[in-house]
Amino acid sequence: MVGGTKGIPEQAGPFSAGGFSVYTRQPSWQSTAVNAYLSRIGTLYAGRFNPGGARPTLVGGTSASAPIFAALIALLNAELRRAGKPVLGYLNPWLYAPANAGMWTDVMVGSNPGGFEAMSGWDAVSGLGTPIYSRMRVAARLR
Repeated sequence: MVGGTKGIPEQAGPFSAGGFSVYTRQPSWQSTAVNAYLSRIGTLYAGRFNPGGARPTLVGGTSASAPIFAALIALLNAELRRAGKPVLGYLNPWLYAPANAGMWTDVMVGSNPGGFEAMSGWDAVSGLGTPIYSRMRVAARLR
């Protein structure tokens, strides 16, 4: 969901870490998206993971995209409150819901170095894609 992209049309950025945690279990709300991705890549990246570089990045990747995405959610919640509707609350099941797949620009081109390829649907380099605010509004019941 919050990875790095570049260019127009968007491509997965080579600076995106991507990958999977070796410390936490996959949440149930990710299983459909992640399992579909894993079945498409087969054993191409078996045994690989990105432990991180342990060095600061000035601007880019999740350091830039996470605060921007948080601002989009804050705007949605403010609109929901003004409309007298409940705020979004715990986001992850809503973000990964198949019914809400249209609220993302699917990034299908690019890769991170020695890691994962972007492809249709969720992938380990670009996640769900980049958000489309107008479609997020519809998914949040703000037509």
